[in-house]
Amino acid sequence: MSESQLKALGEGYRQGDVAGASGLEAQYEEALRGQRGAEFSTVNVRGQVVGSFDNGKSDIPSVEGSDLLLTMDFGLQAFAESLMTDKRGAIVALDPQDGGLLAMVSKPDYDLSSFSGITPPEAWQALNSDESRPLFNRATLTRYPAGSTFKMILAIAALENNVVSPSWGVNCNGAFRFGNKVFKDIHVHGAVRMVDAIKRSCNVYFYQLMLKTGLDAWSHYASEFGFGQPTDIDIYEENPGLLPTTEFMNKRYGPKGWTRGFLPSLGIGQGELGVTPIQMACYAMMLGNKGIFYRPHAVRAIVDKTTKEAQPVPTAMRHIRLAESTWEVVREGMREVVQEPGGTGAAARVKGIESAGKTGTAQNPHEKKDHAWYIGFAPFDKPTIAIAVLIENAGFGGAFAAPIAGQCIERYIYGRLIRYDRNGEIKAVKGTAVQKEHQIISAATAPGQDQIQQQTRN
Repeated sequence: MSESQLKALGEGYRQGDVAGASGLEAQYEEALRGQRGAEFSTVNVRGQVVGSFDNGKSDIPSVEGSDLLLTMDFGLQAFAESLMTDKRGAIVALDPQDGGLLAMVSKPDYDLSSFSGITPPEAWQALNSDESRPLFNRATLTRYPAGSTFKMILAIAALENNVVSPSWGVNCNGAFRFGNKVFKDIHVHGAVRMVDAIKRSCNVYFYQLMLKTGLDAWSHYASEFGFGQPTDIDIYEENPGLLPTTEFMNKRYGPKGWTRGFLPSLGIGQGELGVTPIQMACYAMMLGNKGIFYRPHAVRAIVDKTTKEAQPVPTAMRHIRLAESTWEVVREGMREVVQEPGGTGAAARVKGIESAGKTGTAQNPHEKKDHAWYIGFAPFDKPTIAIAVLIENAGFGGAFAAPIAGQCIERYIYGRLIRYDRNGEIKAVKGTAVQKEHQIISAATAPGQDQIQQQTRN
C-alpha cells in the first residue's frame, strides 16, 4: 500500500498491507478484504515473548473476505481477446437482460502476474514507457469520435420532435455544400429515406437532418442514452466522454464563435463528440431493449465464505420512453444494416441469427487512419448480447470491426464458432443451451491477498 492509499482507506489498514488498487479489486475492496485477526502473547520485562496470553482465549480469529461471483463469460472473454491480438482497441459485450458484463477487452494489455507480489522496477518502467499504453483501459477510459454509429441518435431526435417523418428523403450525390464548406460522403447513394440512410450510412442525409433538428434536440437525446456521463460500471475507473451542448459550445468558442456550420459534422458523430466503448455497448443494449438501460456490472453477487450465502448486487434500471413508431424505424434500419443486401454491416451477419447493428468509420484528428466501429445486438427480437467493437486506426468499420462483432455473437449464442455442411446448413451443435463459464474473484486467507479461481457452470 502506498501512503496515499493508507490515508484514503483509513482505519483498519497499516503499512505492509495489500489492497485493491484498480478495477474490481478496488471497487469491492471492503468485501474482498475480510477482517484482521489478533494474537495476544505474554512478554517479559525485556520484551521477549514467553508464551501465549491466557492460553489463547483472548485471541481474535481472522475472517476471510467474501468471493465475487462475476457475470463474465470466460469462454467469450478468451475468444474476444484472441480476436484482438496485435490490434489496438476494445471490445465490450453486455447481457441486455440485466446489464451483466460478458466480456471486456482492452488491447494492448499486459501480464497481470507482473503485479503479483513485488513488481520489478524494470517491468514497471517498461510498461509506463511503452508507447502503446498497455496500462490504459481503452474500454472505459478513452474518448473516441463515434462516427456513423451515432446516426440513430439523430434519427430518434428528429422523429420524436416531429422534425421529419420516416419518408423524408434527400438525393445524395456524394457531397453536401453548406456555406463555403463541402461535407463529403464516401459514396453516391442517390435518393434515400431514413431507413435506407441508416442501412447504407448516408452522410449527406444526416448532414441535412442535423441542420433541421438542431443541437439542443440532438444533445438531449444523446444525454438520455447516457453520453457525456459515466455509466457507473463497477470497475472503479471510467471516462464520462464529451457531449457537446449549446452551453459547452458557448463556453469553448464563445456565443459568437461557433455557427450552424459546426452541426453537420456532429450529425455523423464527428466534431467535438467523444465516447467510450462501454458507453457504446450500453447504447447498443438500449437500442436492443427499446430504451431499457441496466447499469453495466461485472459482479453478480457477493458470496460469504462462511455461510456460503450469495448476496445479489443490486442492478439499477431506467427506461427511455419513445414512440413505438420511432423504435420501429431505427431498429429496422439497424436490422437492414446487417441482414439486407447493401447494408454496411453484412460482415457481422451470422447464419441462423437475425441481428442488428451499425458500422462507423470515425475520422481521427490526430493520426491518418480512421478508427473502425461496430455496435449491435442479437437476436433481433429478444437480444441476449449487445456489443461494441472499436479498432484503432484500422479503417472502415464494416470491414474491420463488424467481422469481429459477428464472430463474438456467434461464439456466445452458439457456444462455439459454427460449421456448415455441404448444403450450407448449420451442423448440429451439442447441447441446447449456451455454456456460460463464469469466474470467481476470491479473497485468500490472509486479508488483502487476492487470488483468482475459475468456476464453470451450465
